[in-house]
Amino acid sequence: MPYVLTQFSVKNFSQWKVVFDEFVPIRRHYSSKGARAFCVSNNPESVVVLTEFEDLERAIEMYASKDFKDAIQRAGVIGAPVVTLLKEVDRLSA
Repeated sequence: MPYVLTQFSVKNFSQWKVVFDEFVPIRRHYSSKGARAFCVSNNPESVVVLTEFEDLERAIEMYASKDFKDAIQRAGVIGAPVVTLLKEVDRLSA
């Protein structure tokens, strides 16, 4: 499964989280299997999202879409997010 790690700087975490939650149907449309959101421990306005996708090409389409661009604007994202495409090579139980 491909993953995408996305790093955002946001004006307000609560505002960002509302839009992140509203974006679920759009993520699913682009083959998302689920996402996990994290904040940097000493900076809640620095957000990292790890999203699992069924199809990497669909994921790339999502990040290039008008829906995504509109959502990050509504969410109060500062600057461009850093998007890293990942391929899982190993998973350990502990």
